[in-house]
Amino acid sequence: GGQTDPGVDVGLWTSIAIGASGNPAVAYYDVTNRALKYASFDGSAWQTTTVQSTDLGHVGRYAELRFVDGNPVIAYLFVEGGADGVVSGVRLARASNGSASDASWTFEDVATNPSTPCDPELCASGFTCTEDLVCLEDSRDCAEDCGGNECVLEAGSPVCKAEAGPASTYPDAYGLYVAMDTLPGGGLGIAFYDRTKGNVVTAVQQGGAWVTTIVDGEAGGTDTGDKGIGLSLDIDEAGNFHLAYVDGLDEGINYVMVQGGTAVSGTPELVDDGRGIGDGVHIVGDDSSIAVTPSGEVQISYQDASGGTLRYAVGTPNASGHDWTTKAVEQEGFAGHFSKILDVNGTRQVMNWWRVATPSSMGDVRLVTP
Repeated sequence: GGQTDPGVDVGLWTSIAIGASGNPAVAYYDVTNRALKYASFDGSAWQTTTVQSTDLGHVGRYAELRFVDGNPVIAYLFVEGGADGVVSGVRLARASNGSASDASWTFEDVATNPSTPCDPELCASGFTCTEDLVCLEDSRDCAEDCGGNECVLEAGSPVCKAEAGPASTYPDAYGLYVAMDTLPGGGLGIAFYDRTKGNVVTAVQQGGAWVTTIVDGEAGGTDTGDKGIGLSLDIDEAGNFHLAYVDGLDEGINYVMVQGGTAVSGTPELVDDGRGIGDGVHIVGDDSSIAVTPSGEVQISYQDASGGTLRYAVGTPNASGHDWTTKAVEQEGFAGHFSKILDVNGTRQVMNWWRVATPSSMGDVRLVTP
């Protein structure tokens, strides 16, 4: 609500990158205006700009910022409503200049779902989001009293339908937890969570078009579970995608490698199921970060949401996959939020957020050595 006076709520899903000048830039979500914003530092002051907004929907959640050829590129979730229904997906915004005050943006859609479930905030005026999660045109021609429900046109006929519940803070959309990394030969690779179907999806640009691959959560058109919450991505020197993500049914964290971003290599591996920690089953895997060494060792940081600890997993390659070892990284407070693996002067460290409730409520960012 503003630092010292009332103001807009900004700063969710921040992503930071360093431009060619050595100065930082940040992409982030404006909650109040449901818009994507970009800020750049010129060495003495910050400049901000709205990259994209929409009158019906929201754009900018899960923003991921990279500099490509010296210019900013942002990948993010968009959800847009209207009379023809709701569309969601992953969009790229590219600027020809790294300065927020001078940037001119172009847009391209990486992946879209034109049949995204609606909520009451996403249907155009004169339409109702019904219990079937579709926007139907309002009508006054129902033969009966709808008794608190809405009269709408379905396939051209007036019918009574219950209105859908309120909008969720966790969108039922195609393109959550957007993760992006650069490919060895240039270009970008993207992975995201399709919440509508519970799938892990990758996207690679080939021949000028984006090609998507369902990595986990669906096989041959058959649902195999809810996979992809808290997804993170690292692309290695060979262009292979390494993914860590939560199994939404088992509440554990999985790993899988996708050759070139389009061919799943082997079956997903269970990294940590939250069992054997000491006092029952823990929910693990939130806020993951993944890094792969040149030798092929896979390192993943993530949160034990039940115990409030940062956990660290190391996968050593074997003939069929990896041998996984896991441990808790002990620190003060309820910790492990928003972890990020970093190389700091040649030493592997993990950045994470912690909080305590007593003797007073406080929280901060901490770097720890796993």
